[in-house]
Amino acid sequence: MSDRSKSIPPAPLDLSRYSEAIRRELYDRIAEEHFAQGSPPITWEEGDFLETRSADAAGLLVLYLLGRWFAVWRMADPPEQPQERDLWEVVSISATASGLSMAEV
Repeated sequence: MSDRSKSIPPAPLDLSRYSEAIRRELYDRIAEEHFAQGSPPITWEEGDFLETRSADAAGLLVLYLLGRWFAVWRMADPPEQPQERDLWEVVSISATASGLSMAEV
């Protein structure tokens, strides 16, 4: 593979509908870009962030609900005496020209 083809960003995903292929692609991209150490982080609205755990260790789930894509995983450091909702990170996923963007829900 030439250096030129390596620098081409992946094509934006069509997130307007559900398919298992899209769900798997989102899972793989989030697992690689957000959870794997040493990878470039996914851009969040608040800035860049990278998990130190694996996607499997965090319990990453990618879901399509009500016409939107979401990712859910268990928080690494929940607050003291958390309620159930405080144990989970929930983000919406959208496609951008440069890749994926996630925003906290």
